[in-house]
Amino acid sequence: MPKLKFNTNNHSSSISIPSWFIHDYMPQAMGGYVKVYLYLLTSYYEGKDLLTIEDIAKVLSMLSSDVISALEYWDSKEVLSFKPFTNDDFEISFNFNRPKTAKSNEDTQSTKTKEAKTNTYIQPTRPNYSPSELSIYLQNSEVQQLFKMAEQSTGRLLSSSDQQILFGLYDWLHMPLDLIEYLLNYCATKGHTSMRYIETTAIAWLDEGVTTLEQAKLKSKSDKLYFRILSEVGLGGQNITQVQKEFIDKWLNTYNLSLEIVLEGCRRASAQTKNPSLNYLDKIFTSWHENKVTSLEDITKLDEAYVKSQKDKTFKQRPKAPIKKTSFNSMQGREWDFGQLEELEKDRMKRLFNEG
Repeated sequence: MPKLKFNTNNHSSSISIPSWFIHDYMPQAMGGYVKVYLYLLTSYYEGKDLLTIEDIAKVLSMLSSDVISALEYWDSKEVLSFKPFTNDDFEISFNFNRPKTAKSNEDTQSTKTKEAKTNTYIQPTRPNYSPSELSIYLQNSEVQQLFKMAEQSTGRLLSSSDQQILFGLYDWLHMPLDLIEYLLNYCATKGHTSMRYIETTAIAWLDEGVTTLEQAKLKSKSDKLYFRILSEVGLGGQNITQVQKEFIDKWLNTYNLSLEIVLEGCRRASAQTKNPSLNYLDKIFTSWHENKVTSLEDITKLDEAYVKSQKDKTFKQRPKAPIKKTSFNSMQGREWDFGQLEELEKDRMKRLFNEG
């Protein structure tokens, strides 16, 4: 678990709070953030060497993620410095001089509702929350709401292991409640209510930069699009690979091909070959892009032009039949005297008559 180390040690039974903190910073900060500052300042004066985030959270009845948020908030305001000095541990140093960024209470609007909660630190592994810790955290109304949502989505009572994983989404991964609720329903609609599967999906979302409900909805919409396209060629599985996304994004966004055209290409590829690969599909869409295809009518025109070119090619390549020179053609023609032939015929008929 991450620890906080003060850069110097003091040993005093009393503390000194800068007046500028009270006038310029305390009125605008959330109550929990002020509690964290005062507790750490007290620990600093008492000379405590190391504090864990979880210890601070327990003492102040806060979530570990809220403690880290408070530290990041005060660091951004230059009230203190919150910097890592090992992979998991942090060093705290207080600024006892008025920060240059300080603003008077009159010039600063209340940021209780406006301050964005920016969590930048996530432990490498999920903390191991003990039952006693969870019982403390369950006093938080948001955590109670979280557990009720999970039981409704999964349709069962949560085991101790389920509770640890679920609370980790909120405390360890810093996911807001609305995003966790959407995640639970998203996994349930896919037939997955295992809390470990839900946690794996949550980590994958964070790796892809999905940290808000709006981003999750956009991701869900794009995932449905990917699945629809891949299912046309028998590649629709439980998960979409990064390579598959890159190919589809290329066809839809780089080539600007409509979904209608991409689905048509997938159907044609499936008809032409069994289990067409992404590279095979890419050749089709690259050709259509080069031929400036923007509609199904353009594809039909390309088909007709291709058929015509094949016919022309076949006709040009067909060999011509040679003309045979017959023996009749090689004989010398005769010239006939039809008047003479007529006289001969008459003479023949007279002989036949006299003999008869």
